[in-house]
Amino acid sequence: MPAPLRAGREKALIGVLVAVGNIAAAHRSYGWITLPVVWQRFRGLRFGDCRPGTLAGVTGHVTSRIEQPRWRPGRRARRSAGKSTITEEVVSMSDELLFYRDGDGGISTARVDDQGTFTGLKDGKVNAGWTHIVLTNRNLLFYHQGNGGIATARIDDQGTFTGLKNGKVNAGWTHIVPTNGNLLFYHQGNGGISTARIDDQGTFTGLKDGKVNTGWSRIVPTNRNLLFYHQGNGGISTARIDDQGTFTGLKDGKVNTGWTHIVPTNGNLLFYHQGNGGISTARIDDQGTFTGLKDGKVNTGWSRIVPTNRNLLFYHQGNGGISTARIDDQGTFTGLKNGKVNAGWTHITPA
Repeated sequence: MPAPLRAGREKALIGVLVAVGNIAAAHRSYGWITLPVVWQRFRGLRFGDCRPGTLAGVTGHVTSRIEQPRWRPGRRARRSAGKSTITEEVVSMSDELLFYRDGDGGISTARVDDQGTFTGLKDGKVNAGWTHIVLTNRNLLFYHQGNGGIATARIDDQGTFTGLKNGKVNAGWTHIVPTNGNLLFYHQGNGGISTARIDDQGTFTGLKDGKVNTGWSRIVPTNRNLLFYHQGNGGISTARIDDQGTFTGLKDGKVNTGWTHIVPTNGNLLFYHQGNGGISTARIDDQGTFTGLKDGKVNTGWSRIVPTNRNLLFYHQGNGGISTARIDDQGTFTGLKNGKVNAGWTHITPA
């Protein structure tokens, strides 16, 4: 089991979590990725024009009618203390999930209810090659790291996909994180950051840019703040981003190294080690203070962990195995259901 996490001077024990439970057999499969983030101070944001249009190449269950899905808007956080400033996003959670395969553009939508039951909804096809898919407000942003192409879309309560607008921004961003209605773009290699916003119609507007520390491997939204994590040295920082896209650094500390996934859920955070199955839960308050809760051990090898509604979906990209679980306010882990869907999904995101 993983050792206790430490935040600043304070040791935080992240407590025992019960092994992941089962998810009812489902009809489709999906996969998801975790985004890291780090930052220091503002620079300039150079986003290209975002022109109206539909998401190029969309086929399958696509409609021109836009339904309003049940979104739980995420919040943002920023941090600026001493030498470094860090930024991260808060992940919005919804009942619906989008599964995407970057090799052929295949998509599927699904839902996980409060009991952890998985229900497949609709299938389709969009352009291949998207490297990042992020939920912000009520829409999705698709981004291509190699050429800077972007597209926005929406998925309604029935899982129907509707393309909105296309455009182009800078290439090379390694992390894109939603927070407080905005987006944080981060470049892990040079520390460059930019903030932006996407409105209900899918229009992209750049806000502010700057520079923060390089090397952050994970950036995770939690409540109103963001957590920045360095997988190699265990360094953490908390931050906040306001409505205007301004970053404010909060607090720094250190936890265990090696966590491969950090996922927000019900106001808490789940830390997971893919290699040994170790897990820990923690909380970050409005002031950016990190508190460890409980730790334990679950199955190894999960490639995607995604927040959905009040639950978590665990997905194994190689064999299509899935499990749902829940973490309560005290950080206690409860397995729910498990099953199997298609293997090979490269992205799974709340939608």
